[in-house]
Amino acid sequence: MKPEEQAREQIDKQLQKAGWLVVNRDEVSPQYAAVAVREELLQGNREADYLLLLYGKAVGIIEAKRADIKLNAPEVISQAESYTHLMLPNRPCWERPLPVVLLANGQQIFYKNAHDPYSSGFVVKPRFPRPYDLQRQIPVIRDVIANKPQQEFALLPPLLPKGLRDCQYQAISAYEDSLRSGEKRALIVLATGAGKTFTACNIVYRLISSTSAIHRVLFLVDRNNLGDAALRAFQAFENKDGEHPFSDSYGVEQLRSVEQLQTSNAVFISTIQRLYSILSGLSCSDVEALDEGAGDDFSQLDQENSTPEQGLSQSGSDKAKHMATMDEPQIGLPEQPNLPCNAFDLIIIDECHRSIYSTWRQVLDYFGQHAYMLGLTATPIELTKQFFHNNVVANYTLNRSIEDGINVPPVVYRIKTELTEHGGQIKEGEQVHVTSNYTGKTQVKKAETEVEFSGKDLNRSIIAPDQIRTIMQAYKEAVFRDLYPERKADFDSLPKTLIFAKDERHAKEIVEIAKEVFKRPENDQHFAQRITYSVGNSNQLIQEFRNKKDFRIAVTVTLVATGTDVPPLETLMFLTDVRSNVLYQQMKGRGVRTISDDHLREVTPNAEHKDRFVIVDAIGVTEKEKTVPQVGGKHQAMMTLERLLEELSRGVVSDDLMLQLAYKLTTIANKGDPDELAVLHKMSPQLHLIEFAQRIIDACEQETLPPFVDSNEPNTERKALLALLLDDIPARKKLIEIAKGYFKELPEQKDQLLYAGFSQEEAADRVHLFEQSLEELAEEEPMFQRLKDNAAQVEDLSVSGLEELNEILRRKITNFSVPQLWKDYALLLQAQSDANYNAAAAAAAAVATTGVAANEADIGINEVAGSEHVKQKRMVIMLNPANEDETDAPTNALQLTRFAWHHTAQLVSLANNTRLIQLFNLWCGQTQNDLPMDDEHKNWYRSLAQYIAINGAIMSPRELRELNADLFRQLYQDFGAEVNRPIESLNNFLLRA
Repeated sequence: MKPEEQAREQIDKQLQKAGWLVVNRDEVSPQYAAVAVREELLQGNREADYLLLLYGKAVGIIEAKRADIKLNAPEVISQAESYTHLMLPNRPCWERPLPVVLLANGQQIFYKNAHDPYSSGFVVKPRFPRPYDLQRQIPVIRDVIANKPQQEFALLPPLLPKGLRDCQYQAISAYEDSLRSGEKRALIVLATGAGKTFTACNIVYRLISSTSAIHRVLFLVDRNNLGDAALRAFQAFENKDGEHPFSDSYGVEQLRSVEQLQTSNAVFISTIQRLYSILSGLSCSDVEALDEGAGDDFSQLDQENSTPEQGLSQSGSDKAKHMATMDEPQIGLPEQPNLPCNAFDLIIIDECHRSIYSTWRQVLDYFGQHAYMLGLTATPIELTKQFFHNNVVANYTLNRSIEDGINVPPVVYRIKTELTEHGGQIKEGEQVHVTSNYTGKTQVKKAETEVEFSGKDLNRSIIAPDQIRTIMQAYKEAVFRDLYPERKADFDSLPKTLIFAKDERHAKEIVEIAKEVFKRPENDQHFAQRITYSVGNSNQLIQEFRNKKDFRIAVTVTLVATGTDVPPLETLMFLTDVRSNVLYQQMKGRGVRTISDDHLREVTPNAEHKDRFVIVDAIGVTEKEKTVPQVGGKHQAMMTLERLLEELSRGVVSDDLMLQLAYKLTTIANKGDPDELAVLHKMSPQLHLIEFAQRIIDACEQETLPPFVDSNEPNTERKALLALLLDDIPARKKLIEIAKGYFKELPEQKDQLLYAGFSQEEAADRVHLFEQSLEELAEEEPMFQRLKDNAAQVEDLSVSGLEELNEILRRKITNFSVPQLWKDYALLLQAQSDANYNAAAAAAAAVATTGVAANEADIGINEVAGSEHVKQKRMVIMLNPANEDETDAPTNALQLTRFAWHHTAQLVSLANNTRLIQLFNLWCGQTQNDLPMDDEHKNWYRSLAQYIAINGAIMSPRELRELNADLFRQLYQDFGAEVNRPIESLNNFLLRA
């Protein structure tokens, strides 16, 4: 390469690094805002080495020289300055002559700006000026842009896809387009594992480095552990120019005080609570008290099915119900905020599906007067979209990420027990450990009466340790039998398992029972552990769960439910129900992360790779409808009974609070623990909750009380009405205790396993999709039409033909997996067999009792059960994980298609040892008169049969010679030119018959 070319190559890179798009003069497009044009034509048939265009108008020229030429030579300067006067008359320019002149040789850069008040000559620069540098320095451009703030973002350099996933590239591009169009708020939806924080780092770097609109960024989270993760991500992020880490160039730190904003740091990370603490001057503990949201007095009562107005008059119930609901309260702004509204230019709200945009709406709107706002989430709800003005610039779903191989798909393994499915009974005299949620005290009692409980009461208000034990035992037995049969059974290498518990108490119980079931020594403190807010350094525990071999089971409530990455995680177990679809999708997202085989084996030595994760559903969470928050919905009042009684006892006896009290008392009367309500009645015989609540409602509704003005008035009649309860302190405390509920542990209650297996619903969906896709392929692909018509040609069944078959299926069906479909067919056939057996048994019993079949369906079942069709019963012979040839055989896809089209009643791999021996022996018997069948020849044929059964048809003797020269030589010696006879015979028998 010539010296001139070397210099130009280096100059091109320097310009690109400064944010200029370098193009030839025949490649200029109006869509480019900042362009360096090579060899631009000037007057007098001259050419500028580079012409700089901003918004389509020329602003400066660059004179390029070899590295050995001195840039401050008079002739070089004279030549460059003369070019600023030679723009063609029809070329748009910001000024004539051009105000900017640059000299460059790949080693040095000299710069002159006619509008620089501090210098009239050339100055040495370490790099080329960025487009927005010139925009600020040229008055005419600055004045134009001042009236079009979105034009700031037009100067962003072209985004290069290198180093970015497609979804990240599209998200960044779309967000920048949104900024250029003048939108102040935008939402990016990226599936878990798609790299939301990395995408944010790229956005922040590009906006800070290439525009003058963004100087200070706030990255907002609502949990400290997410803030720590974001800080690490920004510190690890490397600039695209490769010169300095981002944090070295621009500064990143967690926001803790107002004073930090006086520094030059560009990115601050904070929780919303910490931000409000700084804004208001309140302590963090005071802010957390504002945001505690612990307003549900009836957490242990069944709110979904309760009828709080039961026992009230109809008109009174409506009013009580209305008064007991209100819009979700918001955190208000302080009168004198400690931070100005323009403290940040861009606020990125991480995990923005949460309530920070509703509870904290006023705080965000305050900063939103100036700042741009960008939301990041994997699971948006309507409220989220509304806050961001429905400007969803990217929507990359979990299913898309699985299709693209960024994440792995889930399979569901269902465990059902008697207690979980049907509930049980607390029998009279049974020992019960009763713990008050209010006092924390536990009493051991014997049940005085028989009480029934439902399956949904388990792990909410009742724990039956044997239920957890039964589930854990079922998981232990299934993990290497059903879930990961290809792995060596070694519980020290149990797949990393995350269990979701109802609460802290439940989590503790699960940990202890897990250790018991997996027979861990008493001193083993690592195998199963809680990761909850009460166990100390949760970040450290998450790190250990991610990296340590001896930490196999983690039990959490919500701490690891969202925003936490543990790539080696392979099993999620639900021991608590999840009603929120957003929370469920976030929980599910914990298992989708991909991981390299080497890294997986570092923590799970018996694993080969992670191509899926397993949801162990022990309570039916995958089968239930989920709730989605609705715009404009109402929320139950957050004031607790405890707080409500405090307000009323201090004289705040308004209609609103009195009616809320009536609502709560009615709920307690209808849903509270009967034994504890009996204790309350003994304490205060005159206090009948329903009657007392009705008197309050009648008084408020009929307006028999003097109106409430404020608590400074006597309010004598109102206080007299409430005195029965407010003056009885022991009754008040007992009421609060009943409202907060009780937790009952049933150590004597026994459970039993009903079912453990893969989800029939998911299996049915996958099988339906497979069979539907086969029908579509039969119309689109001649090969599949021939397979459907049972007229496949040998070419279709060859090695290349079967490779094509598998490739088409993978292309047609997302996450196509032969082993998974094999299991799905087995599961569905077993379920069908069980149903047929039960139906046939019921029909037989009916006939035996009455002499008449119950209905035609029963007759049909009996006929099938007693007919010749039993010989043709569809069945699946499972793939043998110990036989690699069998599990990976390309011919397995052929067998699946034949089974789906009912060409065969038995789904079995041709490479199955038993099946192959049967077929081979049958072939030998049928061809013994046509081919020699001594032991030596049989050994040769057996080798041919094994290859064909695994890989597909051998198309020619030449192909056989390439595969196995010795075998070809032996057969050729015996058959000569007819060597194809045994090959064709085995092809037809094994693959076409």
